[in-house]
Amino acid sequence: MGQRSLITVAILSKNTFEASARYKRPARCDVGSETVFSDSAKVVAAAETGRIDGILCATTITTIHYLASKALGAKSAAKEISSLLQIFRIAPVNETVLKAALQIQGRDYEDLVLLEAARAIRADGIVTRNPRDFPTTGLPVHLPADIVAMLELR
Repeated sequence: MGQRSLITVAILSKNTFEASARYKRPARCDVGSETVFSDSAKVVAAAETGRIDGILCATTITTIHYLASKALGAKSAAKEISSLLQIFRIAPVNETVLKAALQIQGRDYEDLVLLEAARAIRADGIVTRNPRDFPTTGLPVHLPADIVAMLELR
């Protein structure tokens, strides 16, 4: 498999950034926490080594900073964000993305913004531990385990 543009944001979103192997395990998950924790860390490592083109939604960065500040303090949070910005490209969120997200039926506006940011940059898919949070829209939604299997990282 060649390098793919995958929005890996859901691994590191407000509900899942713990799965990046730097924080405590996620509280809720569609599949076993241990598996997601390990697979998410492998997907982040694949982005870090250039095996995949890792992209985070701009809103994810601010959410991670907020949560990391609460858990680690502002100085450590800034270091974590700096590290993420070295690994991942950023999918911008602008007025067009926000308005498009409002037009989609879904439970969580934040996830819909992520979906529209992914579409705007023509990402190949979204990686998330909760695929049910994303409406069926034609953009593939993958579990971290799916990406691990595609890259044969087990």
